[in-house]
Amino acid sequence: MRWLSGNEAFSLEQIQNQIYHRVDENQFNNKYYLTVNTRALFNRKRELELINKDVIDKLGSIKNLIQQLMKSDRAIESIIKIDHDLKCLRNTRLEHDLVHDAVTEEILKEEELCKEKLKLNKKCIERVKQQLNELKEAKQRVEYDWSCKKDAYHIDTGCLALNNSSKNLEWKPGCAQLPAGQCTPVGHEQFTEESIAYAQIAINRSRVLKTTIRDHINKLVKDLLLQACQVDISLTNKFNETDQACRRLEQALLECSKSLADSEKVIINTSKAIRKLDAPSKCAQTRLSMRLERHNIEHCRDVPQFRIVINLIDELKDISVGVSALSTKINNTKNITETLDKSYKKIQHEIMVKRKSLWIDGERCRLLRSFYPSEQTLYGYQ
Repeated sequence: MRWLSGNEAFSLEQIQNQIYHRVDENQFNNKYYLTVNTRALFNRKRELELINKDVIDKLGSIKNLIQQLMKSDRAIESIIKIDHDLKCLRNTRLEHDLVHDAVTEEILKEEELCKEKLKLNKKCIERVKQQLNELKEAKQRVEYDWSCKKDAYHIDTGCLALNNSSKNLEWKPGCAQLPAGQCTPVGHEQFTEESIAYAQIAINRSRVLKTTIRDHINKLVKDLLLQACQVDISLTNKFNETDQACRRLEQALLECSKSLADSEKVIINTSKAIRKLDAPSKCAQTRLSMRLERHNIEHCRDVPQFRIVINLIDELKDISVGVSALSTKINNTKNITETLDKSYKKIQHEIMVKRKSLWIDGERCRLLRSFYPSEQTLYGYQ
């Protein structure tokens, strides 16, 4: 058996010290690199958490925007129903009041405006849903990358905690092999940058879309309220116009009633005047009849007799002419009375038509318009 010489023992000790030194140096360097990588993982993980928080905030904002548009749609649909009820109600007006007036025109404009706004809202909802899907995809990519970095950070943190005296050290045969599917540091960094960039682009698009939708909703509410004001103004003008017409008809009815009363008085007074002429006429006729009863030679046409007879006959003629004139006046007055009576009934019917129109426009239509959605409801906040 051969023993090591002093030089050989010293040389072996030097080799061992060199190996230990290199191992310690490599462990120090590796721990440094692990520390740097862990810090980088932590920063990236934190960055992904922040960007993911922004994505989640935008997701909530976009979902609220969809709900707001849908509520606005329901408010617009309620306006269309109100306009439909208004048209059906105003179609119950009578006769010549049943016309295509300014109120009907404004109601039709409001209905067309609502349909147009519904179409625009539908397009906006589709765009918002597309943006919502883009945000969900960005959130999925960011969370996937964050999850991988979280696991890697946990692993590297565990590696940093290891030392030569750790109790969980084990032999791991084959661990020194490099897997074929591992990516390069450039690819690893590029994947994270792409996820962050994709999320940031989605966030920016969401901001722009939200601003566009807000402008659209503001214009929508402004147009609807302006048109609603036009409908209310036209309805008020129509009510005032019908009310004035009704007042004029009531005044005409009063005048017609007075004229009818005057005509009735004329007929009554004229009839009394005719009846007052009955006695003079009978007196004259009786005198003539009594003088015709004289006998023999006394029944002659002497001068006194002739004059008396002529005077009596003239008296009868005058009475007959007066009665005929009064009868003619009565007939004319009766004709006027019939015309006035027809006018009276016609005016009464016109007043009834106008009062129904006033009831429809003044009470029923205004009651329906009171259910018009508020400004907050049109914005979709309620």
